[in-house]
Amino acid sequence: MRTKKQLRYGAGLLVGLRLGVGTILGAPEYDQNIEKAFPANSGGRLIVQADQGSIEINSDVADTVRVRVLRHVKGGSQAQADELFTHHDVTFTQDRNSVSVIGRSKKDRFRFGGFRQPNLQVRYAVSIPRRFDVDLKTAGGDIRLSELEGAAVARTSSGTIDLGRISGRIESINSGGDILVTHAGGDLVAHTSGGSIKVQTAWSPALQAAQSLSRRCEAARRPGIRAAILESRQQAATSQPKPPVVRSISGSARGNV
Repeated sequence: MRTKKQLRYGAGLLVGLRLGVGTILGAPEYDQNIEKAFPANSGGRLIVQADQGSIEINSDVADTVRVRVLRHVKGGSQAQADELFTHHDVTFTQDRNSVSVIGRSKKDRFRFGGFRQPNLQVRYAVSIPRRFDVDLKTAGGDIRLSELEGAAVARTSSGTIDLGRISGRIESINSGGDILVTHAGGDLVAHTSGGSIKVQTAWSPALQAAQSLSRRCEAARRPGIRAAILESRQQAATSQPKPPVVRSISGSARGNV
């Protein structure tokens, strides 16, 4: 654990402004991180459920799931920071080739009150094999996922969902932010209540469906428009793979889809 102080602003500011900003910037900061590693083969599954904090997934390791829970407190005393860390419970479970990480605060993290109320910030940074499925959920924070050869479920109540090249099915639900998808290689479901949806590329006919939605949203010229695209798959020979399809998109589409 480490404690550090931030520098205060110089004397060039007005006294009242200097005192207010100096009090904030001079707040002590504390860190207490958790690190775990689990053996895992390609084709497994990662589950992350958090009541706060961002989730960042990188598919840059082989045969291992490495989890870092980065916890940071700004403000308050050492005792208050220790209490916040103690009451932030993180549970790790491995069931064969499935790894679960569940983070919950057992007490109200806003209960201290006062101007210099300590604040717990959490970030989940996980490295997994490239061929893996993920199921990610946070009640408040961004979700970022790099390339993945598998299915991805991403849900947040506030923040941005940023997905890279995903070969499998995507289900992305955001209650208060944008959804960005670099490439959708499988079926796509995307819903946002307060942001936009951008899909850079998608395998046809998902591409045509997303383009149709984009044209309709552009014509409406207002955010929050709801649209649903239900495309039936074309009949193909059993020896041919079935193309992905955009099942539904809700929100305002934008960009090159």
